[in-house]
Amino acid sequence: LFALMRAGARRREQVEAALRKSSEHLRLIGENSADVIWIRDLATDRLLFVSPSVHRLLGLIPEEIMATPQGLMVLVPGLADLAAESVRLRVAALAAGDESARAWTGTAELRR
Repeated sequence: LFALMRAGARRREQVEAALRKSSEHLRLIGENSADVIWIRDLATDRLLFVSPSVHRLLGLIPEEIMATPQGLMVLVPGLADLAAESVRLRVAALAAGDESARAWTGTAELRR
């Protein structure tokens, strides 16, 4: 029993280390991308992450965007409609068992 517990603890440590490494890679990509990357929690409709490139493109810091109820949606014309349609389609696809619908990549043109 003790050996099984140790093996389980070792496996958990390995998984946690892999998760930390993956999170670090994602953070580096987000911080160094020229594009604006954001992560939105669909359950709470809140932004969890906005890449620092939003400052270069829009003159706002990520925390300002994240504090705005609609976040980037109000700054980019048509983005709210595009995102709403995407969410509707992805929720339906997930309900049908399509796990690939969990993530979405889209583009929007920023007009200055």
